[in-house]
Formats: sequence, C-alpha cells, structure tokens
Amino acid sequence: MHPLVHGPRSAAALILLLLSACSRAQPPLPTSVDVADPTQPMREMETVENFSEEVADRLLALGDDLMKRDFVALSNTFAEDFAGHGLGGLAEKDRTGLPLGAERAAYDVGSARILGREAFLADLQALVSPWSRVELGLWKVKGAEFQVGATPLWGKIRLYLDFIGDLPRGGREELTGWAFARVERRGGAWQLVRLQLESAERARIEVCPFA
Repeated sequence: MHPLVHGPRSAAALILLLLSACSRAQPPLPTSVDVADPTQPMREMETVENFSEEVADRLLALGDDLMKRDFVALSNTFAEDFAGHGLGGLAEKDRTGLPLGAERAAYDVGSARILGREAFLADLQALVSPWSRVELGLWKVKGAEFQVGATPLWGKIRLYLDFIGDLPRGGREELTGWAFARVERRGGAWQLVRLQLESAERARIEVCPFA
C-alpha cells in the first residue's frame, strides 16, 4: 500500500525542528485527539458568527502561509501544546482510476499518527515539498460551536482541507480531507489546539494533458 506522499524535508522544516529543540519541554502527547462538543454551546447567533469569522480569517492566513511555504509563520497558528493527526504517512484504503490517466486514492485515517506542533508542521512540510508550487492551501471552516463561559474561550470547528500543488514534471496533485479541530483564543488570537482527522484523499495526474 502506498502511504500518502512524503518528500524530503526542506530548510524550513529543519528550522522548526531546531526551534523545538530550544523550546521548553512539551507536555506528553494524548493517546487520542477526539475533539469534544461544547457542553454549553452558545446560542447567540451574532456572537457565534463573529467568532466563526475570526477563526476563518485566522485559517485564511494559515492557508496563505502554506502557499508561501512559510512554516515559521505558519507555526504561530498552532498552540505550543497542539496535538493532532498527522496528514502524511497514512495507509491507503483503495485507489480509483480517473479520466486522462489520473487516479484518486482514499486513506485510512485510523492509521494516522498523533503529533505535537513541531512534528505536525514538519510532516506537513514533507507532504508538500515535492511540489514545485503550492497553488492552494485551504483550511475552510464549515461549522462551529463555542463553549459558554469558558476561559480561555474555545470552540469545536468543522474543517474542510484542500491543498493543491504542481508537480515538477507538469502534473498536479490535490490532497483533500475533513477534520474536527479545537480552537482556543489565547492572548487575543485563535490557535489550533487539536486536529482530529476524519477523512483523507489524494487525486493525482502525473503529466497535465493540456500542457
């Protein structure tokens, strides 16, 4: 079975690993990253919409950083105690042929590793490093609930992930998936604290037929 594509780590990934070596000791990783529902979800629609827009704007900047491959800036959106399912190294479940020689593969998210912040970002960097260009780095908010009276304020976010890149020989690859995330507003900024992967697929065409 093919794992979800991994490429060589870049200098940016090395910087992240060096930063992690210099940072304070990290708490042990949890044995699971199941994102819990708020026990007292907010019902004030305007407040929920405002918080959702704040999170969406934060993740829009995250996508821009991914397109620039600026993994040092990208790390600011992830909490120091972040834990989430890695997007790379997933076991393949099935593969389907598509027109024009393309193919689509679905992956078993049960095989996902639980990673801390630096390891998750290095894993993501390795995933997109084979691409000559990152065309899209979408972290799309599709739903949100927030806990009433929580300190810090937190919410459960439904995310759609869509990353598209150009392959060096002219083909293209698209990685898509669904996830739940726990976000917390710390120091006035929203950060990702947990990422629970629900599905992952890869579509790939080796050479663009219209080139």
